[in-house]
Amino acid sequence: MKQNFYTPVKSLGVLLLTVGFLGACSTEKANQKEKKDVKIEREENRFTSLDEALKKPARVKELNLRGSNLSKLPEEFVQFKNLQRLYLEGNPNLDWAAVLNTLATLPDLQEVSLAENNLKILPENIDKLAHVTTLWLDNNPELDWAKAFTALAKMPALRDLSLNEAGFKALPDEIGQLKNLKRLSLNFNPLKNLPEALTGLEKLEIIELSNNKELSAIQAFGILAKVRTLKNVLFSQNMMMAVPADLAKMENLEILWLDGNQIEQIPDVFTSLKKLKTLRLDGNPLEIQAEEKLKAMLPNTQLTL
Repeated sequence: MKQNFYTPVKSLGVLLLTVGFLGACSTEKANQKEKKDVKIEREENRFTSLDEALKKPARVKELNLRGSNLSKLPEEFVQFKNLQRLYLEGNPNLDWAAVLNTLATLPDLQEVSLAENNLKILPENIDKLAHVTTLWLDNNPELDWAKAFTALAKMPALRDLSLNEAGFKALPDEIGQLKNLKRLSLNFNPLKNLPEALTGLEKLEIIELSNNKELSAIQAFGILAKVRTLKNVLFSQNMMMAVPADLAKMENLEILWLDGNQIEQIPDVFTSLKKLKTLRLDGNPLEIQAEEKLKAMLPNTQLTL
């Protein structure tokens, strides 16, 4: 009887497929478990009460004290040696120079929010926050921003700065000192123009400029086009009437949000954006053939129209 060599080979193939499938399932379950464990750990390390946090200081990695009406930080605050994220918005009665001296003793602190605190002067000792990468200063419209930017420029690790609802009609030229910024958020401001100094942010990758309804799109993109490192631009809800020609110069863009504006025509400038991965144009009165044109110009881009 002639031996059939294909049967064991076929069986082996089925076996390998089965093992591969089971291995993939096992990996997926392991990944899901790891994500679940991380989520549980983060919840266990997140506190919204100072009293509760002080009972387990070594476990505290995130502390949200928003609107706690604090007048000072307790001496025991220095026990939070593992603290990474601190939210102090809505505590306008704090002595900020003293607060920053305390925070400077926390070696793992990376994210700090000082939003909504009626700040007028940013203490110079903010440069002592040597490991802080992310800072929120939203909704402090009376802050002396020229001095603030000079002080922030001395923070060695600062990469992400949020200045939403800060009341800006114009940005001081001192913003150009923040050479190491990678992300700048300026949403919900009455900005009219962007300063030339913004082109000095040589490492900036993300800028958020949504809900600046008085901002000139032509002038703004003329400035942004000179920031060659930009990858993400969010320019939503800005009463933008047409796509500026300078957009064609922004060849490194990967994400572009122009949703909620007044754009009708789709210009050829989009053909220059070879690296664009995501484009939002929803909420615009676009011409009928907009989708067809964009798919032809940007075949590899995820479109939201």
